[in-house]
Amino acid sequence: MKQKIGKRILILADNRTGLITPILDQLEKMGYDVQYIDAQTLDEQKKYPTFFHKLVAKLLNLGIKGKRHWGRENHICKNCNGLYDHIIVLIPAMLNSLIGQYLKGLTDDFICILWDSLEKSPSGDVLLHIANRVFSFDKNDCVGNIRYLPSFHLEGNSNVYQVRYDIFGIFSIDKKEDDRLSRIKSFIHSNPSMTGTIFLVNESFHEYSEKLNNITLCYKNEKIIGDELDKLIGSAKAILDVVDSRQTGLSFRLSDAYKYKKILITDNSEVNNESWFVENSIDISKSNSIQHILNTKKYNDVISPNSLTMWLKKVLDDKL
Repeated sequence: MKQKIGKRILILADNRTGLITPILDQLEKMGYDVQYIDAQTLDEQKKYPTFFHKLVAKLLNLGIKGKRHWGRENHICKNCNGLYDHIIVLIPAMLNSLIGQYLKGLTDDFICILWDSLEKSPSGDVLLHIANRVFSFDKNDCVGNIRYLPSFHLEGNSNVYQVRYDIFGIFSIDKKEDDRLSRIKSFIHSNPSMTGTIFLVNESFHEYSEKLNNITLCYKNEKIIGDELDKLIGSAKAILDVVDSRQTGLSFRLSDAYKYKKILITDNSEVNNESWFVENSIDISKSNSIQHILNTKKYNDVISPNSLTMWLKKVLDDKL
């Protein structure tokens, strides 16, 4: 590979919820010249500018894994500037093997991170045999060359909001028939005196709210982020996590519980393997009725072994 000047890194990811911002900030603190390509920008690219491009793409599709998207491929190629020490892709399902091979030619360290399990997003496998290293937060994915990498956890400030209700939850769901909705309602019915707000998010939803016992279910068509999310989490004693049946990895709700110093209520039994946090969690995989447990449970300060600094070290150091 040709000689590079300084430490350069290219990140391709989706920052709609703000999860990528701390990664970019930390990399800059570590001395990297960071270049970033966002999923939303890729989404805005026209798939085929002309019928000719569409015809050529169809002819070239043979032997290429993943769907062709001329606009995305062209945008990535135009915005890649020289060679990189590392390239990290967190949105593999948006790419194809052609652009994967192009990116690999720009670095000696091409990294793919799966934040959706392969069962939930099978098209995420497009870079498995191209990337130098592949990571997943879901242990069920970790066969062959895929390594386990739990989500990172950020340090938070002491709660500046007064706790006003028992639980807060937020879930991006595929449709109203998502099995998590019935499980959420079952949890609510099992704890009739529990108070709180749960948001169900899908861009196709007509926005409205309904009351179940003392819980408000809010159907939203936009994500909740920033100060609004901070206030909602800060005003609750606990965070509810109902796991997607297509995934076994612990979601970022654990990260939120750690950051905001909240009790985590989850039906993902994997939480019992997190010995550092288990005392701050309530496992509802076997029993939904936990109001009496939550009433007396208090958060105990702990230190996460998966800080952002350690997470990045695992990602960037091929010897770990």
